[in-house]
Amino acid sequence: MDYFNMNLWIKIIIYSFLIYFLICVFQRFLYFSLFLKQRNKLRKKTSQKVIELIEQQKHDAALLILNEVIKNNPKDSYFYFGRGIIYRFKGDVDLSIKDFSEVISFDPKHYAAYFHLGDAFYKKGEHNRAIDYFSEAIRLNPKYIEAYCERSLMYKIIGNFDRAIADSNKAIKLDPFHASIYLLLGDAYYQKGDYDNAIVCCNEFIKLEPNYSFAFKFRGEVYFSKGDYEQAIKDSAKAIELDPFYAPAYLILGSAHLKKGNYDNAIVSYNEAIKLDPDYAKAFSNRGLAHNKKMNYEYALADYNEAIRLNPKLLLPFNNRGALYYDKGEYDNAIINFNEAIKLDPKYAKAYLNLGLSYCKKGDYNSSISNFNEGIRLNPNEAEAYHQRGTTYQLMGDTAKANEDFAKARELGYSSDSASARRE
Repeated sequence: MDYFNMNLWIKIIIYSFLIYFLICVFQRFLYFSLFLKQRNKLRKKTSQKVIELIEQQKHDAALLILNEVIKNNPKDSYFYFGRGIIYRFKGDVDLSIKDFSEVISFDPKHYAAYFHLGDAFYKKGEHNRAIDYFSEAIRLNPKYIEAYCERSLMYKIIGNFDRAIADSNKAIKLDPFHASIYLLLGDAYYQKGDYDNAIVCCNEFIKLEPNYSFAFKFRGEVYFSKGDYEQAIKDSAKAIELDPFYAPAYLILGSAHLKKGNYDNAIVSYNEAIKLDPDYAKAFSNRGLAHNKKMNYEYALADYNEAIRLNPKLLLPFNNRGALYYDKGEYDNAIINFNEAIKLDPKYAKAYLNLGLSYCKKGDYNSSISNFNEGIRLNPNEAEAYHQRGTTYQLMGDTAKANEDFAKARELGYSSDSASARRE
């Protein structure tokens, strides 16, 4: 009996413990379910309010709501993420970085937080750091198309075009019908100088989005860079047909006409670009060149001056204004302008060639030779630089060096004997 009673009590204790354990588990599950329900209800309610305020451009009011919610729920990454997004909208990059970092501290696998951190560092101009965060987002989510696109853009900005192309191709593989990726890929090819592949990408985009004026403008720009000015005219005209108020399309149209020698048509196109955007420095610069070609020097000078006033960091109007002064025999003014162009881009070989010509005209042969040397160092295939340096050596009485340079110029295909400053 005693043995039987002991076994019975042991069973009762074990079963009681099991029942108690199950009740505890059920209670925890119930509490957790209620917590999730309440949390999701709070998230939904807060999100609706915040989205409504954002749509009304009331970012500060949205922040007040999120600040209060975070104060009462300091460990919920959801609200930090939302606040980080609003800070990004407001341009408060450092505060957005702080909030997205907080999200990752709660949830190290939150790939979207890494993505937005990458975007924030992109806004700060820290492109390599942005790449690191986009890479982490991709590691956590290998199908994250937006992260591939943004990383592609970063690689393009830092000049790593092969990696930019690889990332864009990966994004296209994930979604072949995402039209904008083709333009991203096309621009990487364009920056790399691979115009044929850039055109292929534009064609793919246009198949998917046949009424997007930018795509035709961009393809026209690629054709222009390739030297196919007729096709550049067709594409820029199509862009204008789709959007008659698109100033950059008129710029490409004018530039293609300018290259073909249709100076009047070029000026008409630049006029339209300026009418649409009176602060369009490039349009003034290019129209100045068209007037220059027509020998309307006063108009040309006025346009170069206006281009420089609007954008003092634009290189070409300085060079072209210098060339105009050179043609007028105002060599000191020419030298000032060519030096300004070199300040903006110390690797701009044409400005050194033009300086060499200007100093030669002034009889300062040593300065002339020095600038020709630098121009040739930067562009060893510039035939005219060898010829003009040879001419300067000839004036200095150094026949051997002159003949050596003349021979090199002929080898590179030089055929003209005229010495005029280079424009573009």
